Amino acid sequence: MVGGRRYYSKLDLKSGYFQIPIKEDDKHKTAFITTHGLFEFNVLAQGLKNSPPSFQRIMSGLLLPCKKFSIVYLDDILIYSDNFDQHLQHVNQVLAILNKHKFQLNPPKCEIFRTSIDYLGHTISNDGVRPLQERIEKILSLPQPISLHQANAFIGSIGWYRKFIKNYAHIAVPISAVTNLTKANKHKFHWDQDQREAFDKLKEALITGPLFLTYPDDKLSLTLEIDASDNCIGCVLFQEDDNGQRKNIYFHSQMLPKPQRKWPTIEKEALAIYYCVLRMKLYLLGREFTVYTDHCPLRDMQLKPSNNRRVDRISLILQQYNIKQIHHLSGKCNCMADYLSRYPRQVEDDDNSVEEDFGVVPGIQHCGAVITRAQAKAQLTIPDTVIVESVADQSLVVNDQPPRVAGHVFDVTKIADAQKQDSFYQEQIHKLQQESLKCSFELKGDILYKIIKRGIANLKLIYI
Repeated sequence: MVGGRRYYSKLDLKSGYFQIPIKEDDKHKTAFITTHGLFEFNVLAQGLKNSPPSFQRIMSGLLLPCKKFSIVYLDDILIYSDNFDQHLQHVNQVLAILNKHKFQLNPPKCEIFRTSIDYLGHTISNDGVRPLQERIEKILSLPQPISLHQANAFIGSIGWYRKFIKNYAHIAVPISAVTNLTKANKHKFHWDQDQREAFDKLKEALITGPLFLTYPDDKLSLTLEIDASDNCIGCVLFQEDDNGQRKNIYFHSQMLPKPQRKWPTIEKEALAIYYCVLRMKLYLLGREFTVYTDHCPLRDMQLKPSNNRRVDRISLILQQYNIKQIHHLSGKCNCMADYLSRYPRQVEDDDNSVEEDFGVVPGIQHCGAVITRAQAKAQLTIPDTVIVESVADQSLVVNDQPPRVAGHVFDVTKIADAQKQDSFYQEQIHKLQQESLKCSFELKGDILYKIIKRGIANLKLIYI
């Protein structure tokens, strides 16, 4: 959109909200009381909850014919073009629409026919985007916070430019831990050595790092470099030109929710790929790109199942993206063997919200017969061989080692025979065959199973 343009213009509306009249039937909704009585707004008021979305909807609708060469955010309009004559035509077209609907501009805040322009806290030019220098200087002049309000102000100001700072979330962890506290927890705020060091590092990143992002080039391939730590994930989207010069397009980092911090490394690294690709969706969807990760076992996650439920779900979701290849940052190694040996069986998923976010319905979990403690104590002998139903492949597995607690003295065959002789079970099986109990029961191998829901997962128990 904006990238690679030569001319820019910015238009600012004069008291934009007050140029939107309110219908007579709706004016009473804006009434407020004073010492002199009740008053109602005749125009769109600032401070009403629905004012910003209503104003944005109106402006977006008016400038819909100009959406290919303009961006509107509330009362700020940005126009961009490839050459002078085209830009003149675009500016006239936008001004004609505003004039038709009797919108007034604020000339002191308008800028036209610029090769570089300041818009929403950023300096936009033909080469790329950088933070507004005035904002950077204000952030650098902030002293060490001594209150929660000052800490929130600092992290909010510098957070606006987090896309320019590599590993922002990782650096800001100590500050994020003591900010954005609720009113009841305000007394827990503290500013110790860890917070002071993070404060200085974030400021240092604003003056030492190349705070400049380029626009994606359709002729060059995209590369996404991803990393995950114990508490955070981070990535950088970049391209390399013909000379091998790296051009950063976007930095992203975020803290992981507490449940996900407990995940094994391979799952956390796979989750980092999912979050980062999702964040870069506007850049990546429909384009071929390469992923780099420092976790070697994930190199082949797109080629073969991992026998890890979370990793396989993430791999399934990523199929909508055109990932050319997943590379390991280090040298050569036997990644496939390592990948399959680390997690030979599925891991229980205790985070139901992840199941919903990934949009994949979990499979049915199979459980054997249940035994109470009283029944276990009543059993005097333990068989040398116990046959159990495997969770992974439903095959029968023989365990030569005697278990600590034995199961029921009857086996699966006896359960099937008992169900055939019981009229109640036969009635349930008949209803199941008529598909009236299909959601509650399942018949498999002449054995009736009861389906029980446990949150997102389903348990399949032998009905006895």
